[in-house]
Amino acid sequence: KSVGGASMSKLTPTEEVVKDALQALEKNQSNAVTGGFLNQVIVNASRFFPRETLVSVVEKQFRSIK
Repeated sequence: KSVGGASMSKLTPTEEVVKDALQALEKNQSNAVTGGFLNQVIVNASRFFPRETLVSVVEKQFRSIK
């Protein structure tokens, strides 16, 4: 499966996570969301959905990783 071009069944490569973290550090950002579009959606969804709903969605995402 993929959502917005991001695979739901694969982990983000370590190199990409480090690259994103270093870019955030250079921009003096206090936090960074890595892993592509789906992770951005999950992080920002907390503004619109109850915690129980988000936990269920994230649980399904992590259970699908093989």
